[in-house]
Amino acid sequence: MKEDELKNKIGISSGTLAGLSLPFERKLLLMENAGFRTIELCHGEDTNYLKRSEVKKIKDILSKEKIIIRAIHAPCQYQLSSLSKGEQKKAIDEIRGTFDAAVELGAKIVVFHPHEGSEWVTRLELEEEARITMLKKGISMLLKYIPSGINLALENGDSLKMMKEVFTEFPKESLGFCFDSAHAAHTEITGVPLCKFLEKFGERLIHTHISDMNIKGQDHILPFEGVIAWEEVMGMLSRIAYKSLLLLELNISSSSYIPSPEIYLAEAWHRGRKLVELQKRIEENIFSQF
Repeated sequence: MKEDELKNKIGISSGTLAGLSLPFERKLLLMENAGFRTIELCHGEDTNYLKRSEVKKIKDILSKEKIIIRAIHAPCQYQLSSLSKGEQKKAIDEIRGTFDAAVELGAKIVVFHPHEGSEWVTRLELEEEARITMLKKGISMLLKYIPSGINLALENGDSLKMMKEVFTEFPKESLGFCFDSAHAAHTEITGVPLCKFLEKFGERLIHTHISDMNIKGQDHILPFEGVIAWEEVMGMLSRIAYKSLLLLELNISSSSYIPSPEIYLAEAWHRGRKLVELQKRIEENIFSQF
């Protein structure tokens, strides 16, 4: 596959170099030099897109680079599924702020978590139904505010049941799916096959978060650095005819492969390319059977 074609197939999270003492503009330049042209913008100290002044700064930086923002990841500080109406309102307000940033920065997708952290998982057995109800109410509120041209994508968490009930409630035109491979790998430990989310909800898939997980449960590491069976994942993406971006959601501090930011990003690009080529081989094999 030609290099220009690859640049439309592989993206990276702006949070990949989180924790490094580098200006945001420098981080983007390093990503661009490694080959990346598309990013997902994460909320952070140097990318606080909930402030209009910061959005302007980000927009000015992007005008100097060849990078575009395809998606923005909503903050995860507050729980949209919270049983506290006050906390849920804060979550809704933050996601609405993300909508505004998406319009200003030209992003097409806003990704959000159904919940965050192990505390929710611990409560799941006792509060699952109540939290699913709250999540549905929260999404209903968000759909009243979402601007035209912005797609809302629910990222898979720990509960297949929750995803099924929420997606049953809302048509795919209103609510899309963001597949997170590392989250799915965590869920596999509890007995849900890694590709079950893709199998069940693949028709809604509009975005991906691609990273690996090691045997210790450390995620957001480079593909092929952990335990995920990538042939299985790419095979399922082929079967559901997903042709869009593979967004690498990585964190350099989680990886064992960190000689330097430049080398790390070059390796990330290389492994993204391996995934694209793997998917292409699988598709060619499927086609040759007919």
